[in-house]
Amino acid sequence: MPKSKGNHGPALKKGKLFEILRTLEKDERKRFVDFVNSPYFNKNRSVAKLLNEILDQAPDYPEKTLNNEALYAKIFGKEKFNNQVMKNMISKLTRLAMEFMYHLPRSNKEYYMRISTLREFNNRKLGKIFSEEEAMLSRDLEEFNEHPQLQLQLQLLLKNEIMENLINSGKQFHTAGHFLEAGNYLTTFF
Repeated sequence: MPKSKGNHGPALKKGKLFEILRTLEKDERKRFVDFVNSPYFNKNRSVAKLLNEILDQAPDYPEKTLNNEALYAKIFGKEKFNNQVMKNMISKLTRLAMEFMYHLPRSNKEYYMRISTLREFNNRKLGKIFSEEEAMLSRDLEEFNEHPQLQLQLQLLLKNEIMENLINSGKQFHTAGHFLEAGNYLTTFF
């Protein structure tokens, strides 16, 4: 990130973090605060404080209050400014913002996440749970017709997980029909 004048560390308003923050709607900013405050995603309370200080300035984000030293003082009080600590917090908050973008609800992302979850059930040999979730996902994909090409791609990924599950379960002989269906998805897709 570029350096800002008269200021330690990256110019916040020119970095990835602000590029992402500027695109968030008011309700998304509130959900991002919840995300950063979740101990599952972030155990560093100083990073959560940094986000609150930054978002207090939304949507204008004035440069004079968003310099590293001013933000550091709001978080740590009279403690001596530590540029490396500030850079680490900005880096962590940027990674959290990027991860949050992945968790925003979008119909196609949900399907990819569900397929990834099936893969995890498969890897852990949770066949019964895999079968239940796979049946629900198959039904949902049949109704997903917003983007026909995406639907085909998702169905192909799902078929791959089904075949992997059958192989892991010692039922290789059941994969033939799924291979044919996967081939049909491929020829239709391309």
